[in-house]
Amino acid sequence: MSTVRIHTMFKRKKTPVKNTKTSSSPSPSITIITKTTKMNADLHSEDDIRIAGTVEGEVESKKKVILSQSGNIKGTLVAPVADVSGTINGDIYTNDKLTLRPTAVVHGKIFAKKIAIEDGAQLSGAFNVGPDTEVGKLNRNTSANGSNKSSKGKEKAPLEKKED
Repeated sequence: MSTVRIHTMFKRKKTPVKNTKTSSSPSPSITIITKTTKMNADLHSEDDIRIAGTVEGEVESKKKVILSQSGNIKGTLVAPVADVSGTINGDIYTNDKLTLRPTAVVHGKIFAKKIAIEDGAQLSGAFNVGPDTEVGKLNRNTSANGSNKSSKGKEKAPLEKKED
């Protein structure tokens, strides 16, 4: 007959916990506006935004905005990178790259450093595209006659929002 020591059954073995995280950065976040959602408000995010529904107001992201084929923005889009497959009735400001997919429909001014327009995209408005294009956050700071011209006479994108 063998003897079993009870105190060994209740002793806990301390094992170090291994960190299974491969990166010290937090996981990516995304704001999603679904196809059945309609917003009548400004949308501002530090993260990516994906829109499949309708937003009536300014859409601003510090990262990327993706407008799906069913997506609709009735207002201004401001983001470093934008990928548009839906409809925008308003101005677009991207300080990196704007991609207009074949199903994109844009009515408004575009300010971008780089632009890719795929066959089928529909555009109605003015463009200011190139590495020297001044692109920044939307502002309402225009001259008394309503124009928004730089000292050299070129139209430029406003740099910041001005409150009244």
